[in-house]
Amino acid sequence: MVAYQPPDSVLISVGACQKVEPLIRAGRRLSPLVQKDQPHLAPFGIDEESVVGLKRVLNDLSGMSRDRRIMKNDNPVQMTEVQALMAQIRAWMQTLRLIGGLNLALDGPALSRLASAAPELAEGYPRDLLEDLSHRLQTASDLKPRLEEVGLDDAFLGRGRKMRAQLQTAIGKDDINGENLSLQIRRFYSRKAQAFLSVKRISRAGRLAFARVPRRAALYHLDEIEPPVLEPATRAVRPKRPAE
Repeated sequence: MVAYQPPDSVLISVGACQKVEPLIRAGRRLSPLVQKDQPHLAPFGIDEESVVGLKRVLNDLSGMSRDRRIMKNDNPVQMTEVQALMAQIRAWMQTLRLIGGLNLALDGPALSRLASAAPELAEGYPRDLLEDLSHRLQTASDLKPRLEEVGLDDAFLGRGRKMRAQLQTAIGKDDINGENLSLQIRRFYSRKAQAFLSVKRISRAGRLAFARVPRRAALYHLDEIEPPVLEPATRAVRPKRPAE
């Protein structure tokens, strides 16, 4: 089965969010690892052609990155901080899920409305993550009376709303129009998106293949492009003062 390929407009938006240098580093680190582990990854769709295709895209990007004119457009101005912002949003949603579990563990319908089961799956395309965040914010607001005592306070909701506004501003109402880009820049963004999707697919396959070997699975985490971000517990939950 062939992996889903997003429309060009989505690919361009995904590529515009990524910085090329971390992508190249991640891809070059993974390539020899995949070759070594290929028999274990084959059941999950990672074959020799996957490595060949990744190397081809990395070579293209490496050549493009030496062109100063292209590198001036590595990220559009409004996209320069999108990846960091998306990481913070995913951390916020993961904390929201944990907060919900404190009081809603036996209320499946309510918890399913609140919990983004895997916010990391929406990390590549900002508009998907924005939609997910908006849905979780509305649900969190509805369920706030049931969760205030376990950390869902106004400050926590306020951070989520602020990040939603920041992401909305960054990506605008419409995706980047590829027709307004030069052929060179459009190709650059598409190649970055292809590299991103490739290393993400390999990363997930590696973590799945070695799910019972945590240290080996950790080698497939993409620290270069997605350093782990946590919502600080001291900010997520503000203990109430004891009654006097």
